[in-house]
Amino acid sequence: MNPDTKELKGGATELDLEFSNYLAIMDCRAVMRLPYKWRCRMATQAEDCKRIINFFNYFRMMYCTIDIDGKWTEIGFMFLFLILCVIILWIMSFNIDSFFSPALKIVSLKLHMNEYLAGITFLAFGNSCPDIFANLMPVRAEAPIFTIAVGNALAIILMSGGTVCFLKPFKMNGHCVIRDLLFLLLG
Repeated sequence: MNPDTKELKGGATELDLEFSNYLAIMDCRAVMRLPYKWRCRMATQAEDCKRIINFFNYFRMMYCTIDIDGKWTEIGFMFLFLILCVIILWIMSFNIDSFFSPALKIVSLKLHMNEYLAGITFLAFGNSCPDIFANLMPVRAEAPIFTIAVGNALAIILMSGGTVCFLKPFKMNGHCVIRDLLFLLLG
């Protein structure tokens, strides 16, 4: 027996205990370091993979359903997923251009809002929705959801607005700017 290993009850050692509970303490990222033939089994049995993945278990999909068995097959499927993401982004941009932009213009006219303020408000909600969904996942369950969403939205809006003002200076109506900024900050 190794002098560094302690003996527990029943003649078992710490190494035996760790080996019997390795699926409970194994990190899900360790699946990527295993040979391809073992990745499906570990993706389905590791407790961490079940805990951190809510909607789509990519490891199970790639290594069990698709049955990826080599590096080049994995790269090919990642390239296909990338193409799928680009197609989804193109469809989303088409829908925004066709439906959301005219609806936003109508809403801003009905509420007597400045079109730019309506756009910035829509941008703030659009920027904070992924953060809220990500913070509702158990990976970041301990994080304060609202403050992260507001902080990210304000940082993106102020950085993009500051960049526009820096690159192309222009004159603005002071009263409208103060009103719009207060509405944005308090909204």
